[in-house]
Amino acid sequence: MKKKRNKDFFNPFYNRTWHRYIALTIVIVMIVALIAAFSLPMLNF
Repeated sequence: MKKKRNKDFFNPFYNRTWHRYIALTIVIVMIVALIAAFSLPMLNF
């Protein structure tokens, strides 16, 4: 519960979470693009 330990733990974890969030956003965008590509022709027809 020490401030020094919290800072040491938060710095690497924050960087890792950032990378994970970026990867998740990319995956979500790809999935949304695929759904849009499949749904657009279905809506037209």
